[in-house]
Amino acid sequence: DDDGDGGGGSLRRAFSGVRSALLINKRHDAVDKEREHMLNVLEVAHECRIQHVIYLSSFREGDERHEAPERRVSELWRRYTILRVGPLMDTFGGQMMADEIVYPNVATTFVCARDVGKCAANLLGVKRVDDEHSGKVYRLNGPEVLSIQKIVDLIGKATGRTIKWTEESALNETSRYLVEKGSSSELLKSDLAQLLNQESSTTFEMFINNNISK
Repeated sequence: DDDGDGGGGSLRRAFSGVRSALLINKRHDAVDKEREHMLNVLEVAHECRIQHVIYLSSFREGDERHEAPERRVSELWRRYTILRVGPLMDTFGGQMMADEIVYPNVATTFVCARDVGKCAANLLGVKRVDDEHSGKVYRLNGPEVLSIQKIVDLIGKATGRTIKWTEESALNETSRYLVEKGSSSELLKSDLAQLLNQESSTTFEMFINNNISK
């Protein structure tokens, strides 16, 4: 229901009485539509006097979906934090019991979506206006570098099955970035432990054991 105004009416109702918000971009095949959607959300959120914003962004430098929204967040708010989230373990969640996993040949870190949620919740729970996280950009990457073959082996070990890995050849922009820069500082540096408030981060083996259907 967009009330004929690009969703402004629905957004204003959703933001009514809200003081802190976690904003996540609505995925769309068209980059420009996704970007414009989020820019609209940001303007309405600011009009509704939301005072504290956590923006979930991309790990990929130069991501056209997020560059302009990140910049606009920093222009509209003093109390904001940007979380650049690395590749998600959860990508493999639906493939745990598959006979074949199709994925690019990369070696990189993977972060658990549940950990990202905990970090965001911890930030939203900070009440001080002058808190140490205001105006900061944090990278949320996983705790270990893994090759896809290693991930396949871990899943196979946990499920007692032999799983085939097929290298994906038709790469989108994100996949190409991972192939080229999977072990770069953007994906190895992480603020996850700090934002989890000393709670242990999820390893891939933990993620598998929590998600497999035996």
